[in-house]
Amino acid sequence: MASITVTSPSTGAIWDSGESHTISWTRSPLSGIWGSISIDLYKNNAFQETIAMNLNSNTSSYSWDIERNFTEGSDYMVTVSTSYTAGDP
Repeated sequence: MASITVTSPSTGAIWDSGESHTISWTRSPLSGIWGSISIDLYKNNAFQETIAMNLNSNTSSYSWDIERNFTEGSDYMVTVSTSYTAGDP
């Protein structure tokens, strides 16, 4: 089964608005055909915005410049998603 695991931010991470932070992930398996990567932001399990989309499937990180006026909170979650087809690329 194909999966993507977000490695940063970790649970409990504190990221301040107005700063740049790296979102990173790993994927398994490395073989197969991976589609473009999308990164979404959720607050209290409700979709807020797409941080990035159509990233190259070979990437494993993205530098996010958090807006200065971003509402603070401890209930944010970042998800990384893509499509996957088994087989050789």
